[in-house]
Amino acid sequence: MRVVFDTNIFISGLLFKGGIPSRLIDLAHDKKFDLFFSPEILEEIKRVSQLKFELTLHERDRLLSFIEKLGAKVYPSQEVSLIKNDWTDNRILECALEAEADYLVTGDKKHLLHLTHSFSFQIVLPTHFYKIYYTNKSSV
Repeated sequence: MRVVFDTNIFISGLLFKGGIPSRLIDLAHDKKFDLFFSPEILEEIKRVSQLKFELTLHERDRLLSFIEKLGAKVYPSQEVSLIKNDWTDNRILECALEAEADYLVTGDKKHLLHLTHSFSFQIVLPTHFYKIYYTNKSSV
């Protein structure tokens, strides 16, 4: 299973322990699925962690280093411009396309979850993906 996490899943999962995003990070760490990210996702994590959570440079570097060990970096070759209000969401879509993802996991109810698209991946909430993972696991 090929998966892309939106920035909010990485931030929630790594900074706030105990919730579903944290469990998804644990599953990715245990290599239960193939996780992909792009340089643009890493940049957004860096920016958000500094501006909203005031992490130090050392804390940000540790966070990014950990994320880079969770999965594989892809370099999107297609440009997407479906979402006009938030260009960073387009970068997430580009990553999922390049990774040939099965799932894009996000908490973004404003732009991504209700997006009408023809991509081959599904855009799902973390709780939905968690259920999918355990349903697929038990049927194998």
